[in-house]
Amino acid sequence: MRVFNELNDAGDWDKGAALWDRLIASNPTNATIVGQAAVYRSWDVFRPQDRTVSLFENACHLDPKNPRWPRLLGKMYSQLAYGLRDSETAGKALAMLERAASLTNAPLSLEDYTELTQAASTAGQADKVFLYGTNATARLAHTDNNRHGDEIHNVNAMLCLAALHNGEKKMAGEYLLRAGHSPGSPVLDSFGPDFSYAAKMLKAGETNVVFTIP
Repeated sequence: MRVFNELNDAGDWDKGAALWDRLIASNPTNATIVGQAAVYRSWDVFRPQDRTVSLFENACHLDPKNPRWPRLLGKMYSQLAYGLRDSETAGKALAMLERAASLTNAPLSLEDYTELTQAASTAGQADKVFLYGTNATARLAHTDNNRHGDEIHNVNAMLCLAALHNGEKKMAGEYLLRAGHSPGSPVLDSFGPDFSYAAKMLKAGETNVVFTIP
């Protein structure tokens, strides 16, 4: 039995991609067309993303003051880096997300700070995990926690890892407990939390705090 991502789409996706390629050929310096072609390709996560990345990079070059393209490129780099724990690609993600943040006139959102924290964590940049993670948790304190269970767990877990990396075991334990006090979410309730952070605390000898997680 074939799984859903192997089902025949009658070539519709390829026809759409070819249409975007023709538009790019006719408008090679139009950042909107180039960028939107990248957005189209990014929707199919089961296909190779080299072309998508190249198009986003070109859009950034063609429209250097627009925060949209580096943000989307940063999100793509983050997705590519996270599953493989690729610190080099995560570093590219962080650079693009920071570039987008520097070009944005409005204050950064909780989502922005969460994405920056994730990229910094995967890149192994503990100082920036603290910089962006504490901004994220400050915003979480003023939002409906029941709507942000994933962010509460994930951001505090990343802060835990960064503190542990810096040798701040007590602080790491506090962040781990905060991660454990997430009110939950559809994802957490279905698949459970990421226990790798607790495992790292156990490896560091911090058994008491791990066994007190609710």
